[in-house]
Amino acid sequence: MLRRVGVFGVYKERVAAGLDAGLTIEQLDEQLLRDAPLDEDEKAALWLFGHALLDLRGDGVRLPADPSSN
Repeated sequence: MLRRVGVFGVYKERVAAGLDAGLTIEQLDEQLLRDAPLDEDEKAALWLFGHALLDLRGDGVRLPADPSSN
């Protein structure tokens, strides 16, 4: 079954991939989120998502960007 991935989902995956590549939240904000075609609430949600992933990964927990991909 194919699932539809919206713009927000694409950027969510990019945030997770950027963190996997070693980028900081500030780098992601500058390189990815600042000019993204998203509203301010969506950008804030992605910023918080990035921080949450970093916190979890700091605890040794590795989560995929899309939990349904397990």
